[in-house]
Amino acid sequence: MTGDRRRRILWVDDELDSMMVFTRLDLELAGYDLDAVTSVEKLIEQLEAYSQSAVEPDLVLLDVMMPITPAERAQAEVKLGTKVLSFANYKSVGLGLAELVIVSLPRVPIVAYTNLGEETETGSLTLRALRALQNVKSVLRKPVQLAVLQNTIESAIEEAG
Repeated sequence: MTGDRRRRILWVDDELDSMMVFTRLDLELAGYDLDAVTSVEKLIEQLEAYSQSAVEPDLVLLDVMMPITPAERAQAEVKLGTKVLSFANYKSVGLGLAELVIVSLPRVPIVAYTNLGEETETGSLTLRALRALQNVKSVLRKPVQLAVLQNTIESAIEEAG
């Protein structure tokens, strides 16, 4: 990591299991501040908090396979000002979440990760669509090794410069 300022990561994942706790500790020890959210509702709240302050994350770490309730879907649609969201078109809500982040934080890079693979039609379509979004700098497949995650995060932040 370069410079004296600690980098901030918005981590969006509905499952914060013990492995992620260790990853979180490793990232914090590596000099990152983490804002972790575990639902679409909490993501929307965090994005609104960023918009009301001078603080923005340097990167969004996004789980592609997040559950979404009808109320959260409606809330996200209102936030985006449209009903034409990827939430309705894909089994994974990751595309809709990425769109939501891009609208709210247009200069912030996104590193997405997922259990989805290219071997299924849903996985293949979702991964190709995610990779086509300008802010999505990388899509990693779970499980992600810590060194790969750290290198990917740093590269995405440096590229966004």
